[in-house]
Amino acid sequence: MSNPLAFATLAALSTAIQSFIEDTGVEFTGNINTIIQLGEGRCYTDLNLELLDTVITANLTAAQRLQAIKPANNQATRTIHLRGVGGTGDLIKIARRTYEFCIEYAPTIATQARPLYYAEYSPTEYYMVPTPDVAYQASIRQVVAPPSLVSVAPTWLATNMGDLLLYGCLVSTEQYLKSDDSFIAKWKDTYDGLLSIRRFELRDVVRSDYYPIKDAAKPVSQAAQ
Repeated sequence: MSNPLAFATLAALSTAIQSFIEDTGVEFTGNINTIIQLGEGRCYTDLNLELLDTVITANLTAAQRLQAIKPANNQATRTIHLRGVGGTGDLIKIARRTYEFCIEYAPTIATQARPLYYAEYSPTEYYMVPTPDVAYQASIRQVVAPPSLVSVAPTWLATNMGDLLLYGCLVSTEQYLKSDDSFIAKWKDTYDGLLSIRRFELRDVVRSDYYPIKDAAKPVSQAAQ
């Protein structure tokens, strides 16, 4: 993977941005950290790389549908797999559904079994059905906000995608510029071109969610028949 630019420090990236912008005024430099964070967010969202996901484990609470196991830094949940108590047995995926689906699938809370479905319930909780019969171990693959160069150096993005990050930051300067915005269109075109190249180079780790085709779910009362 070719990348002519790499930024080891926040100062190096800040200097490069100011060189392109040709603005060292207090208003601009005072917002440069915000500009960099906006640029990083643009790059991470557009790249959507599986290698930046993280996996954590947590134990369910038996006899409860609401499971407060969602990590505080969770931005999105990719998958949840369950194993037996203490992390034994095979990993079995449970499918994401709407809250309404879960209620209709398993209306009787007292019926307990290994959960088959979950819904996003709150920033800290999942709703799982059927009601867990034991404290299964959950393996949660999630999207989190990677560290920013503003607070941690070096970062994976600044080291491996320095050119893309630079132009992502330049595009993010739009709201701070008072001059001709024709430069922004050029920077955006360059960014889009680099993004296509980087996504092609990293095509094997660009996220592409896989949803196998399964039979339609039946309510618990019918499934037992």
